[in-house]
Amino acid sequence: MIRMRTSGWLTIFVLLFLCSAGRGQQSAPELILFNGKIFTSNSAQPYVEALAIRGERIIAAGDSAKIKSLAGPQTKQIDLAGRTVIPGINDAHNHLELQPVNEVEVHLKTMNPKWDEVRDAIAATSGKSPNRSLIVVTIGSAIFQDISVNRDSLDKVAPENPVLLVTLTGHGFILNSAGLTFFGVADNQADPAGGRFERDGRGRLTGVVREYAGIDMDRTVENAVPEKDAVAQLRSTLDDAERFGVTSIQDMSNGIPSARAVALLEEVPTRIRIRVIRMPGTTAAGRDIEEGKGVPRNPNG
Repeated sequence: MIRMRTSGWLTIFVLLFLCSAGRGQQSAPELILFNGKIFTSNSAQPYVEALAIRGERIIAAGDSAKIKSLAGPQTKQIDLAGRTVIPGINDAHNHLELQPVNEVEVHLKTMNPKWDEVRDAIAATSGKSPNRSLIVVTIGSAIFQDISVNRDSLDKVAPENPVLLVTLTGHGFILNSAGLTFFGVADNQADPAGGRFERDGRGRLTGVVREYAGIDMDRTVENAVPEKDAVAQLRSTLDDAERFGVTSIQDMSNGIPSARAVALLEEVPTRIRIRVIRMPGTTAAGRDIEEGKGVPRNPNG
């Protein structure tokens, strides 16, 4: 009995020792960042010098000496040399887009250019671009509210190239005749729900397009981008985002329908977590509420 009791205590002691050893191994962080300026979002202590990470969790933060003392034999340690560290950036409102392979984007000196600056830039670009190249210019309210800038005035500057003027907000557009053809907009095009193709007193399209009418145009062109080019564009977009510290994206899928967006993203390896949000298009009959319903809620889950 005494021998059995001793054996029992010995077994308990061994188990406690093993559990303690296991806890000790678990407590050692896998990664330590030290000697930096680490933003905490804590108003009482907005910055610390160091932090310790195990798995996907930050387990400790403080001064470099204290955090380094937590290191185990397998802990990787990185000297930040005074660099700043911030939490991963969440891009809460994004519209992942695809560009036609023949698109030429014009960069201007001002964010809210006047007509003469835009006119001269389009003329210069049109003169050195193939006829089917889509010329895209970002404009502000000065142009969009100028009623003299329309389909006809753009035709005089670039009669052959499709031209798209898009507002900073992405909610208003002005196109020339070749641009309307490029985006598949017919003279008798019906206005979709939530959008409008403006017309003059004779019922002719002026080239001014608003809201969901412009979204429908984008979809027509983006859906025509070949898969190889689409994958390459998305890979470039996400690589750029990762370099800027973006770790998660919420994609409002207006340009790329949600089903295609998910299919393309599955071909683009990335460490960024992406949430594709259904943003169905509209027609003259209303919103297509069935769009995207067949997409799995967690394609990679």
